[in-house]
Formats: sequence, structure tokens, C-alpha cells
Amino acid sequence: MSSDLAVPRVSKAGRFEALDALRGVAAISVCLFHVQWVNIFDSLGIISNAWLFVDLFFVLSGFVIAYTYAEKISANPSDVGRFLFKRLARIYPLHIVMLLAFVALEVAKWAAYRYAGVRGDVVPFSINNLETFTTNILLIHSLHTYDVLTWNVPSWSISVEFAIYIVFAIVAAVAAGRAKALTLLSAMAIVLSVSVLMYFAPGRGLHVDVDFGVFRCLLGFFIGVLTYLGWRAMQGRASWSGWKANLLQLSALTACALTISLFGKVAAWQYAVPLFSALAIWSLAVWTNTRTARFLTIPPLRWLGRLSFALYMGHYFVLVVCNNLLRIVHLERFGPVGSLVIGTLLAVVCVCAALILAVLLNRYVEEPCVRAGARWLRRGESGRLTVVEEAAQ
Repeated sequence: MSSDLAVPRVSKAGRFEALDALRGVAAISVCLFHVQWVNIFDSLGIISNAWLFVDLFFVLSGFVIAYTYAEKISANPSDVGRFLFKRLARIYPLHIVMLLAFVALEVAKWAAYRYAGVRGDVVPFSINNLETFTTNILLIHSLHTYDVLTWNVPSWSISVEFAIYIVFAIVAAVAAGRAKALTLLSAMAIVLSVSVLMYFAPGRGLHVDVDFGVFRCLLGFFIGVLTYLGWRAMQGRASWSGWKANLLQLSALTACALTISLFGKVAAWQYAVPLFSALAIWSLAVWTNTRTARFLTIPPLRWLGRLSFALYMGHYFVLVVCNNLLRIVHLERFGPVGSLVIGTLLAVVCVCAALILAVLLNRYVEEPCVRAGARWLRRGESGRLTVVEEAAQ
């Protein structure tokens, strides 16, 4: 059956490298947002509201997943299992490694509490216990399972995102290659998510995670799917000159940054973040050779983009370890007993440490597991699989 979702694939040189940079910058911002002591970065709205960058992640994920898999699942619904296995191979190993690291940390906190009298805000193994460990193993810990974040706090987003992967697979299979059907189903998912958030979490905007975070992800992800459909519709039609496209890209990125920075605490404005994110992603994907797009592909930003998932999953461990060490020496927040300068320097040191950890996680966990998963699929299907996972990273 022919599919009207079939589009030419972008070349290796133009495989949305500018979008990788967005992911990297967002990951660094989230890392700074999670710093728990006084530092100068927290006075910047773009950092104090950086939790909204998670919505950029969701939109970007929806765009790239739809680009990579929508046509394949539509053409062959049996590819659903392969798709979910690939995504699991992508996110699960890092999740498990960091979960085990937090188990070791909880044991250390218990020992310090039991034998040295070091007391934290929460009794060891009270929230992070066997039950929450089990739900984390099953990736269901943020599906309205609890009313608090557990273990590796940032992992709440991969819990809800994997659930949305399943929803996307069903939607893509039902759409059966029809762009109009995929558009309609995506719009329905967006309307449903906004309705649930406004009715069950009134006044909170997108400030939901373990309770209604799955609908927050549903919203951003399917905005990303519509963004992909918009990109596909523009193939061969993008006739704007360079300066117009460049202006659109800069305007979209600026609008997204200003909304987060200036209006991030206003519930109604938070819904604009995934929309501006979508516009930025769409414009950068359509016009890949503007000055803005080329700037976003400079080596440092490409490097940061490659490390983004490992940084996102690993940074909180570094910050929690540092915060507990500060508690031991009674300098928890550098507030009444320290200085803003020292706290800021320590924040920079922690970000650098998180980047080093991200390099190690990417090199020894993330990439090897993705390759191992691809090899396993090849063996299971007698070499029939063509791996395109890199495009979805």
C-alpha cells in the first residue's frame, strides 16, 4: 500500500544537527535549574524556569520519532515491537545505571544517618524504598503512581515518554500512512491533553510531573508530530530567501527563551513554550543552511547535543552528592554562612563534573547499549533490519 507519508530522507550532513544543539543547551539549563544552593544563575529567569525545557524535549522527541518511524509503522504495523525495543534500548540502560547509583547513595545516606548522626530532609529509604524502586524498574513510577518524585528525579520524564511511545505506535498504525489521519489523531491527542490538564490541574499550567505529567508529555509529543507533518509538507516548497528564514528561526528561538525567562511562572503562558519550540524546530528543520542553523552545528554544540541525554539522566546524581557533602560540613546552601561567589563557582564545578559523568555514561553505557540492541535485532531477523536509530537520538 502506498503511503502519503513517504518523503525524501535528509542527507547525513543535514540530519537536523541544529536540533541536537537545542537538546544540549536545554540539558545544561535543566542541570543549572537543579542546583540546590544559592548561585547567580538562579537569578536568571531562563534558569529558574528551566524546568520548561522538558517541554522542548517532548516536542523535539515527537518530531524526530515521527520523522524516523511514522512511515515505517504505518507501512508495517508489526514494526511496533521493533520500534519499542529500540526506544527501550535507548533510554533503559542509562535509567537502570543511574537508579543503581542512587541506591548506592541511599545506602551511604543511611549509614551516615545511622552511625554519624547526619540528618537530611528525608529519612533514608522512606520515599526511595523497595516499592518505588520496583516501579522505577518497570518505568511506571510517574504514571500517577505517586504524588512525589522518587530516586533519580529527572527520570520521571522518560517514564511518561515511554508510555507516549506506545500511544504513538498505536496512532501511527491506525493512521496507516495517511497524513490527514495522522494529523487528525495528533490534534485529538493535543485537545485531550490540554482538556485534562485544565480540568484536573487547574491553574498549574504545565507544572505537573508524576501526577499528570503523562498528559504534559502527550501534549508536547504530538505537537512535535504535527511539526513533522508541517516539515514534510514543506519539502520542495521552502522558497524563502536566507534572511527571511534566518529571521524566522531567530524570532522563534527568542520567543521561546523570553517566554520561559519572563513568563515561565504564569500558567497560561507555559502553554506557549511547546508552541514556540515547535516553530523553532520546524524552521530549523526546513531551512538547514541559514546562519542560525550553521551556528547551532558548531563542534561544541554538536558535542553537547550528543551528550544531552546522558547529561540529563546523570546530572542530578552529581548535584545530590554535592548537596549531601555540603550538609555534612554544614554549608547546605551557602546562604547565611557563605557567599554567592562560592556558590556560583561550586555550581560551575558541579556542571563540569556532570559533563564528565555524561561523557562516561555516553561512551560506556548509552552508545554501546544502542549498538547492542541493534545487533540483537539484526540477529533476530537474519540481517533484515536496517538501523536508523541514530537519526532518533
